[in-house]
Amino acid sequence: MLPVLPGGTRASLVKKFKESSKLLQDFQKSPPYASRVVIAESPGTDKFRYCPKVIARHYPTAGQVSKEENKSMKSYAMGHRFERPIEILSEIELRLGAWMEKHGLLLLRLGMGTVFFWFGALKSLGLSPAAALVANTMSWLPFPGFIHVLGIWEMAIGLCFLYKPLLHVALILLFLHMPGTFLPIVILPGKVF
Repeated sequence: MLPVLPGGTRASLVKKFKESSKLLQDFQKSPPYASRVVIAESPGTDKFRYCPKVIARHYPTAGQVSKEENKSMKSYAMGHRFERPIEILSEIELRLGAWMEKHGLLLLRLGMGTVFFWFGALKSLGLSPAAALVANTMSWLPFPGFIHVLGIWEMAIGLCFLYKPLLHVALILLFLHMPGTFLPIVILPGKVF
């Protein structure tokens, strides 16, 4: 992950960047791939991060070096050969991060819904590999078809996760379901561990 710059707004960061002659000198002494940096907004926040882009787009004189300095910079570990791949990988990272920030909760909700519905359907149909563990854990209940009730409960959780307006219902059902999930650790520790 790329480091987060300290500071507040874009204007204050750009002002600090332009005012700092030492930072500019560091850019000129760095290998070529390190001297190509701009400040990019981190998606969804007011923070800013370094990302490899050509600094000349925003600060035309920042990356210019003399021929003597350019020769000394070639001695760094072939930085010029890795400049473009680093730019491409950083761009991919930023785009994937922005895409995951936008769609991550939807994918999580759909994944949880699918898994709960599938596990519940397996329990309801009597095909669950965990059926024996559930039956042994809940043997103290007087209700013999508890595995089918649990399967319908899990299917309801899954359907509520899949249909967004019922997300609050899914969370309530999940909150009630989770203590039962951990009961085998307390009641049957020998079979769990």
